[in-house]
Amino acid sequence: MGELSKALSLPLSTTTRIVNIGVGLRFVQRQPDAEDGRIVRVSLTEDGRRFHKAIIDVQTQDAAKVLGCLTPEERGILLTLLRKVANSIENG
Repeated sequence: MGELSKALSLPLSTTTRIVNIGVGLRFVQRQPDAEDGRIVRVSLTEDGRRFHKAIIDVQTQDAAKVLGCLTPEERGILLTLLRKVANSIENG
C-alpha cells in the first residue's frame, strides 16, 4: 500500500480508502505477499481489467475526436510540447 500511495502521490489514508472502494466494487483485490506476509499486494480483478479497458477505449476515442483537427506533424509537435510541460511539472 505504501508503494501504491507513493506512485499515486496520495496520502496512505486516501490510497487505502480508494482501494477499499475498489474492493467493494470488485475491481481490485488484496493479496498477501508470498515472501513477506506484512506486505499486501493490490491487483485488478477480471472486472477491474474490463472496466480499465472500457475507460481507456473511451479516452482514446475522445482524444481522436479532439486531435482530429491536427495534422500528423502538428500532433507530433503537441506531443513534444506536452512532454516538455510534464517534465517541468515533475522536476519542479
